[in-house]
Amino acid sequence: MNLHIRPILSAMLRNRTGAILMVLQIAFTFAVIVNSTFIIQTRIEKMSRDTGMDEPDIISHSVQGFGDDFDSHAMVREDMAWLMAQSDIVAATPINSTPLSGGGWGTGLNPENDMEINVSAGIFWGTEHMLDTLGVQLVAGRNFQPSEIGWFQDGEALTPQAAIITQALADQLFPDGTDPLGQRLQFGQGADGEDHFVTVVGVIERMHGAWVSWDSLENVALISGVLPGPYYRYLIRSQDGMRDSAMAQVEEGLVDLNPNRVIGTLRSLEEIKADSYEGDRAMAVVMGVVMVLLIAITAMGIVGLASFAVNQRTKQIGTRRAVGARKGNILNYFLTENLLVTTFGLVAGVGLTIGFNIWLVNQWELPKLNLMYIPFGLVFLWLLGLLATMQPARRASNVSPAVATRTV
Repeated sequence: MNLHIRPILSAMLRNRTGAILMVLQIAFTFAVIVNSTFIIQTRIEKMSRDTGMDEPDIISHSVQGFGDDFDSHAMVREDMAWLMAQSDIVAATPINSTPLSGGGWGTGLNPENDMEINVSAGIFWGTEHMLDTLGVQLVAGRNFQPSEIGWFQDGEALTPQAAIITQALADQLFPDGTDPLGQRLQFGQGADGEDHFVTVVGVIERMHGAWVSWDSLENVALISGVLPGPYYRYLIRSQDGMRDSAMAQVEEGLVDLNPNRVIGTLRSLEEIKADSYEGDRAMAVVMGVVMVLLIAITAMGIVGLASFAVNQRTKQIGTRRAVGARKGNILNYFLTENLLVTTFGLVAGVGLTIGFNIWLVNQWELPKLNLMYIPFGLVFLWLLGLLATMQPARRASNVSPAVATRTV
């Protein structure tokens, strides 16, 4: 016995309230699932970006001296010499802020030969050991030389000599393909009030700055110099897999080296990064929970609607069985009915999905939806509908032809 769409639609129209509610539920679920999946995926990709640094082995630490006659630069030199002498430590450098921490120094940089170009960049001050400490990859040029490291005092103009920039920053500063090595960038003013320029001596493949949600996160400039104290942040890189032992060694050793100062808490770069991405991680988890709940509610709604239809048509099913309909015909009838309801819901859901994404883009500056997610959402909800209808449809197919003879 062949099934046709028209009688199925006629039966649905006679009991339209439940079908309409289910269509709306499916449309809403589809819009939320597709947008949520896209948002979760973008958050995962964001948190998984290659920072260019040796994250597992980097430690951040802070120290602060006090007293009128305290020599902060002497403290830093002594600390650096001690740190570099430890067997568990690869390199260490004073640095103005910790990458990925959410706090730091950002400024606009201009190439000397085209002052109309202004590119935002994160700025990190440090010594000739900064590259080794960060674990970044130098792809052109050279590292800082010890003679290029300026040790600046309070009130002194910050006039560094050299800079090492990321490839991303170089591409934006010199879009015409000019070799960045040897080029000069405007960087503040000298003591005479004239513009000061710093020379690019190297290019690193990649490094992330301080603000993980910043569009210019990969625009980073390393500057040769140590800023005035008395507060300093140290970045320390341990030998591979020796981070925890190095942290214990550093915490105890720096206190013994000079107890007349405040020693901050040591934190791994991985921990700092996790804190900075906590909002993205929380959003992904919340979206995931909402998706699971909506999928469960929608599946239960489909089961409920199909079960109600079976209960309402038990005698009709028995009659059809009595006149020759096979179990497969009954099963296919209810599966087809569900497929129609799901399809109507998904058609409405596609429009709702796009509209919802436009609202998210305008209100929350989220990325535009990748339309490739829509086909996957369609297939998923079609399969969900069929699976949810299977049990009530099997129960309907098992109705005995004898039911047709009952009066109640």
